[in-house]
Amino acid sequence: MPQDGRTPPGCFSLPGYLMWDAHGWVDDLRVLLSVDSAGNHLLVRYDLETGAVKVLQRFIQQVWLSPDRRWVAVTVARPREEGQTRLLIHPTDDPGRAREVVGVTSLNPELVWLPQVRDARTYLDTVRILPPPRGALRTDASYLFRYRLRRADGGEITASAPPAWSVSDTTVRTVDSLGLARPRRPGKATVYMNVGGWRQDSLPTAVVPARDSFIFREDWEGGIAAHWIPFGEPRPTLTSMAGGTPAFLNNGDGSYTSGAYSRAHWDATDGLGLEVTGSVQLTRGQGQVLLVDWVGGLDSLHLGSWDHLGGYMPLRGVLENRLCSAGYPASEGPAGKVRFSHSVGPWNHPLPVDSSLSEGHPFRIRLQLFPDGRCGLALDGRPVSISENVVPLDLPFAIRLGYAAYQGRVLHGPIEVWRRVRDDVQWELLDVPDSTTAPGGANRSPALP
Repeated sequence: MPQDGRTPPGCFSLPGYLMWDAHGWVDDLRVLLSVDSAGNHLLVRYDLETGAVKVLQRFIQQVWLSPDRRWVAVTVARPREEGQTRLLIHPTDDPGRAREVVGVTSLNPELVWLPQVRDARTYLDTVRILPPPRGALRTDASYLFRYRLRRADGGEITASAPPAWSVSDTTVRTVDSLGLARPRRPGKATVYMNVGGWRQDSLPTAVVPARDSFIFREDWEGGIAAHWIPFGEPRPTLTSMAGGTPAFLNNGDGSYTSGAYSRAHWDATDGLGLEVTGSVQLTRGQGQVLLVDWVGGLDSLHLGSWDHLGGYMPLRGVLENRLCSAGYPASEGPAGKVRFSHSVGPWNHPLPVDSSLSEGHPFRIRLQLFPDGRCGLALDGRPVSISENVVPLDLPFAIRLGYAAYQGRVLHGPIEVWRRVRDDVQWELLDVPDSTTAPGGANRSPALP
């Protein structure tokens, strides 16, 4: 049974080898085995994912795997050395570093693995929560706290387990197990971080009122036609998502797209952002996709004679290079359920997500056009991607919602639009290794490198 949590239990064969013994897992997908090949006893490392077999030692007798799975000891009796037994020890990943333990004559010696001796200077000595770049949090701004861990010699270290977080006053703000703070009202509160129960830090921070920068808000209370131009057949309609919140249902016939695009267009020269609450409940492998786009220059001139009923929206030429999109699932079939798509023109970046995203739970999608033309994607307040290429900002941008919801519930909830770049998403985290996160993944507050 593979230990990676993804590969299902099953039977695995090694063509050309007769199984002798299994000694243990080297990691989540590789196992250490003794096998027979034409009468020759071999120690091999087998990769369940790729099927690769790596021969580590030949003419083996006994095998021991260390408790930390980093080392292997093996007794070897080579035919040309009749009557002589060698005890070799080497790293499980590097048999070329094998060393012989001299003086061993038994075919079955007794081994004792000693715990690793560590220099006291390598242990965690101090922890520090880093203050927000702007000194305070805003009521409309979630914030992912970062931290530094140092050894006694001053060098930085990574935590072997995620820190524990808490806050002195949850009426001012909350903080979750990942260090993500969500302000509730103006005031002061202290955030606490505990690493392993023996190193702690605290940081008093203030929450200040937000500066409202929105230029458009859609709550779907007034219908579709007031602010949107629908397309596709059957036409999109309104329904509600969890909690009774009004929502836009893409609709569609399973062959062509259905949705709507905004009547309003906004200048993006100084940056332009939107956030929409989405919900996707998949019931089939195709024809059910949530899509939200920024499209530059989307008007009747560029759409030509398209009747807004059949076929696909003709996003060609000027439009296809001024397109910033977010979509889920990223493709048809089971593989799409664990990928979220972020695309800008011809550039596409599929992002890993948990398949539970397809079960109808609401989540927030943010598409941010930066003043330099790059496009960023954030999910539930966490930055996950910034495009490698740029979008020309010379034409005003509209919002397009779609793509299809044939026999399913693919919903767009409330939408908010603002000029410039809101500072409640820490886009700078994408410059820090291992900080990219997505819903359902192994999210954590990153320590600075």
